Amino acid sequence: MILKMAFRNIGRNRKRTVLSITAIAISVSLIVIMMSYVEGIFGGAVNNYVRFQAGHLRIQHSGYMAKERLLPLDVSVEDDKKIEKKLDNWLGVKSTSGRIKFGVILNVNDLNETCLGIAIDPEREEKFNQFSKYITDGRYIKSGTNDIMLGCRLADKLGLSVGDEIIILTRTVYDSIAFKTFKLSGVFELGIGRIDKQTFYIPLDTAQNLLDMEDTVTEIITILDTDMTLDDHINEISAYLEKEVDENYSAISYSEGNDLLAMIETSKSAIGVLFFIILVLSGSTIMNTMLMSVFERTKEIGMMKSMGLKNLKIINLFMLESAFMGVFAGLAGGAFGAAISLYFQKTGINFGKFIENMDFPIKSVVYFQFKMEYFTFALMFGIFVAIVSALYPA
Repeated sequence: MILKMAFRNIGRNRKRTVLSITAIAISVSLIVIMMSYVEGIFGGAVNNYVRFQAGHLRIQHSGYMAKERLLPLDVSVEDDKKIEKKLDNWLGVKSTSGRIKFGVILNVNDLNETCLGIAIDPEREEKFNQFSKYITDGRYIKSGTNDIMLGCRLADKLGLSVGDEIIILTRTVYDSIAFKTFKLSGVFELGIGRIDKQTFYIPLDTAQNLLDMEDTVTEIITILDTDMTLDDHINEISAYLEKEVDENYSAISYSEGNDLLAMIETSKSAIGVLFFIILVLSGSTIMNTMLMSVFERTKEIGMMKSMGLKNLKIINLFMLESAFMGVFAGLAGGAFGAAISLYFQKTGINFGKFIENMDFPIKSVVYFQFKMEYFTFALMFGIFVAIVSALYPA
């Protein structure tokens, strides 16, 4: 009987019902969209950092991290090919790639620019970075050549075009001056301001020759099938390095000594406060709507009591009505929020120069990252608030 009455009452005053459902649905959809957007920003930043900068883990000399900001070449990893070959057959390891990071002065037409040089194995890097997709002009670098690949903003600043010659001035591992002329083979645009404006890439074998670092790298980037196994891989690989290669080598997580993750945690805390405020405002909106809905029915409540309906049954009636509206509105709002999130997950939102100028590994186009648990959380929130909001007035 109570169930039938609840269904009937929902349809009796359509204006009131639509208003209540709309308030809940809007709140639920905003929650889904907000959560997908935040995950798109921070999840994307971590993913970019892993792909283009640190890998899931990196193999380094134990003395490198303390001097990392100075880009030292003398604390390095030797026999990189041997280690890569071993890790390539390691269960759960997707790809490995040796790199050399070094400080450089680029000289172009008497114009000098201080930059970060990264020497990579083009074939290995392509496996997980798919760098060739980001080439906007020219082509990807090739091993055994004097190719150089510049970020688009760096190339624009220096007024360079594909085919132009660039002189690299740097220091070797023995701290002697070295210079070499390279030919600009391609210009890339990752959409990550910090990389596009100050970074270039050259072939690893060419850099090893230039820097007197034959068969030596500053780090070996390792990409895993999933970061869920990160701790296990760090322990296992570190044990292998200590036992079979060099006790001074170790596997380091991308999160260790990472200012980026500390920045993300701080940002998440700030956004968490904002998100809590949104939840409170959403809950208040739903509660006010439900209060208005119940107080409008004072005469109806008196009639039900005169017909012998107990207080508890009347309360249960309002609870059921609220629950039905919460479920319907939650499903509708969640579906709408999911649709919006999935759309921007595919197309992204271009923030242009606003993000490009940030010292943060996030692309100027932010792609939402929708997860089913966001839909479930928002749905449960809508139902919970709808029911709780009816308790006091009932």
